[in-house]
This record gives sequence, C-alpha cells and structure tokens, in this order.
Amino acid sequence: MTMVTSPQDLSDKPLYNTQLINNNIEYIKQFHPDLNIDDFLRYSEITTYQLEDPAHWLTQNQVDRFHEMLLQKTGDLSISRKIGRFAATSKASGLLRKVALGFMTPTSAYWAVQKLTSKMTRGFSFKLRKIGTVGTHIMEV
Repeated sequence: MTMVTSPQDLSDKPLYNTQLINNNIEYIKQFHPDLNIDDFLRYSEITTYQLEDPAHWLTQNQVDRFHEMLLQKTGDLSISRKIGRFAATSKASGLLRKVALGFMTPTSAYWAVQKLTSKMTRGFSFKLRKIGTVGTHIMEV
C-alpha cells in the first residue's frame, strides 16, 4: 500500500541535490553579478560546505527560500526557466553534460534519465525496465 505524503511533511526532508543550487549560483554570478550570493545562502540556511559536498541534499524549505529571494532580487518571473536552459552549458552541470553526450540509443537515454533523477531529486522516482527488444520499453514513474 502506498502512503500519500502531504507537502507539509516534505518541507524539512532532504529532497534536492546541491547541484541544483550550484547551477543557480553560477547563473547569478554570470548574469546578475551585483547580487550577493552570501545573502541568498544565509536566508536559505545553506552553508558553503553543503554546496561543496556533491552528496549533500537540501530540504524543500531551503530551496524554496533560495528561489523566493531569487525572484525578489531579480524581479524576473521566468528566472527558473532561464536557469534551466543555462544548466545545459553550466560548469556545475558537468555530470549532466557527460551523460547527455552518451545518448546513443533510446535505451541509453532512458537509463541516463533514471540515473540523473536519482542524483538531482528524491521527490521523483523514475524506473526503467526493459521488456523486449530495442524500442520496446516500459517506464514506471
């Protein structure tokens, strides 16, 4: 039996890899150099040593607070989309870029997505199970 968890239950659960915030910070440094990153981190209760640890996970509250300040300081309602597009070329997205270069077949692409989602967020589960020859797959989301 699957238990449904309310959003309030997840607010203090580590769900997001620091890689996501590192992409945001790299974008801010490049396109909004006047903004003070330390202010963002302090408000979000994120430490620099947490960001330097690729195995560290941030809570929904931390990520929400970071994004709240990002919207407030930039006034750009489409900032998340811009950062998402920037992530493909970002230094902080080294793993993403390496995996994207390995997309040779649909099977490898699905496998990479499965691996990436587990490294970026714990709030989403993506599993791939091959059930036949190439081109015949079933995905469980």
